Amino acid sequence: TVEAGTYVGQCDNGSPITLTGTPTDSNGTWTGTGVTDNGDGTAVFDPVGQSGTISITYTYANGAGCT
Repeated sequence: TVEAGTYVGQCDNGSPITLTGTPTDSNGTWTGTGVTDNGDGTAVFDPVGQSGTISITYTYANGAGCT
């Protein structure tokens, strides 16, 4: 499960979006243009200066080692 939070259209406010992977603190990795991974299953996406479609990926391994 990935929660992107609540936000208004990014063209309107340009505020960063907090991204949280579930289970929380799953040590997953966030990647993508404008994404800063916090190293604890969360990240921040900053839309400032971005345009077009942005792909953001969240990858983690569960307790059985499956990604």
